[in-house]
Amino acid sequence: MNAENLDKLLQISSWVDRKLPGLKKPVAPMNFDLFKGNILPDLKYRDTGQGLRPIPNSRQLSIYDFVTHLMLLASREDRELIYLRNIPINRSYRALRRFYLPISHEGIRLRYIQALRRLSSIANNIGVKNLLKWFSYIHIVININSVAF
Repeated sequence: MNAENLDKLLQISSWVDRKLPGLKKPVAPMNFDLFKGNILPDLKYRDTGQGLRPIPNSRQLSIYDFVTHLMLLASREDRELIYLRNIPINRSYRALRRFYLPISHEGIRLRYIQALRRLSSIANNIGVKNLLKWFSYIHIVININSVAF
């Protein structure tokens, strides 16, 4: 795995992150739900005639999962830079300049590439197959611990 491949995986992960549904708030009855009367239809949910919303497939979801777990192995500064560049939208280096004011966009680009190289070298040293086994083991442990008896 090199920095270019990791950048492509991060872009796929960013797209999947935007398409995943958000958290739902807990539902509780409101005061206006208790009264009966004529309720106007909510215009927010009307049919606009647009096409269907694209849903990520299993390959994209597994890439999202892999990248999310791989980001945990990065240092705090690298994680912050990679997160700001890719999530929730892919930002340009010039747009990142406002987060890192004294540094030019070229300096930010070099830092980003170095961060990707460090992260890809960590993944290559451990081995991608070993990382996938380790991540699947973490999921099993989390799922077992989350079961209520």
